[in-house]
Amino acid sequence: MTRKLLLNSGINLLGSGIPIVLTILAIPLLIKALGIEQFGLLSLAWAIIGYLSLLDLGLGRALSQQTAAHHDNLLQVTQTFWDTHTLIASIGALSSLVTATAIGWYFNGSNQSNNPSPELQQVLWASSWMIFPSLLINSLSYFLIATEKFILLNILKLLLSSANIIMPVLICQFTFQVNHFEYIMQALLWIRWILAIIFFLTCLYSASYLLKIKSWHFHYPVKLIKLGGWMTVTNIVGPIMTYFDRFFIASLISPSAVGGYSIAYELSSKLNLISSALSTTLAPFFAKQPNQSSSVTQAFIFSMSLIASIFIPLLWCIHTYGDELLQWWLQQHEVQMIYQITQWLALGFFFNAIALIFYTHLQFMERPDITAKIHLIELPFYLGLLIVLLIHQGVMGAAIAWTIRAAIDMLLLLIYSLRINRNHIKCAISI
Repeated sequence: MTRKLLLNSGINLLGSGIPIVLTILAIPLLIKALGIEQFGLLSLAWAIIGYLSLLDLGLGRALSQQTAAHHDNLLQVTQTFWDTHTLIASIGALSSLVTATAIGWYFNGSNQSNNPSPELQQVLWASSWMIFPSLLINSLSYFLIATEKFILLNILKLLLSSANIIMPVLICQFTFQVNHFEYIMQALLWIRWILAIIFFLTCLYSASYLLKIKSWHFHYPVKLIKLGGWMTVTNIVGPIMTYFDRFFIASLISPSAVGGYSIAYELSSKLNLISSALSTTLAPFFAKQPNQSSSVTQAFIFSMSLIASIFIPLLWCIHTYGDELLQWWLQQHEVQMIYQITQWLALGFFFNAIALIFYTHLQFMERPDITAKIHLIELPFYLGLLIVLLIHQGVMGAAIAWTIRAAIDMLLLLIYSLRINRNHIKCAISI
């Protein structure tokens, strides 16, 4: 188990690591070309794009769980695949049309002086038409995870992530327009649609049995919707706690303050690379395990040990050398605030990395209700804490609030995962 886990995690790590290197190289170029405020809006666009992929009513993750759990029944896997994507395509098309129509009515019917900036309008327009391809990419990715096609998955993710980073840089460097932002948003939109088609064709190539569909009647929608219902709660509430700090910073402090915070967040979030690679590998593993399998506990211990052994030295390096590295990276001397925010967020992502292992376990053991209830409990506490700390601590308060919330989330998920696997713990203690 350990060897396979390390191999697949290494593949996932490589697929996610290259875009991170590209992001680190691209951010100074984008800040120089766009300015700190437009870069903040671009980071907001990236955040919205990340959020859109989660608006699938939990069907993508439900598909993955059911595909992995019933991997030996190809007829059921095939029907579940088409059931899911018929629902997702309908949801995506309807959502894009409704959102685009609502945005058009708002901009055309409101006082022009009250409209958002042209750049923010472009973000909203492009985002509305990204819903459909984003939902498909999300669910198709989960199918590849369930079937453990990690090489194909990471090739496609690498294409998508790299294009999202490289295209804005190329547009800024090789177009002669003063305002590059409109071209960047158009490029991000087209990238999403093209990659959605490629993802779909790849799934059919990797699992040719999907073309042997016997009927278009829904066979498993009740099971999918039941699992997806609780996952939807998490998919909505979780990203609110992940991304909405930037909206509060923009409204309570200033839009320009979002840029510096986004730099620290983008940098710190890359530390989650290890846990993301591990959790992606562990997802089908958890789904295939019987409810009382000691191997699950072994996976917990191995994953936490690996995360701690990597994160602790990295946190020390950030604390010791982060100020100098940020000055060299951004070519600026006034980076003290970004440095302090990065330290807090890096600690928060350490907690988040451990939490992600237990989150994946609960979701793929058909207990998404637990993660949803935990996030519902955390949401009002986090938003209240965020507002209070923003008022009293400024942008630094957002980082502190996020870190406190991540620590609480880790503890709650750990407690519930270990409670479900209490027999695993007894087995480990007896050994």
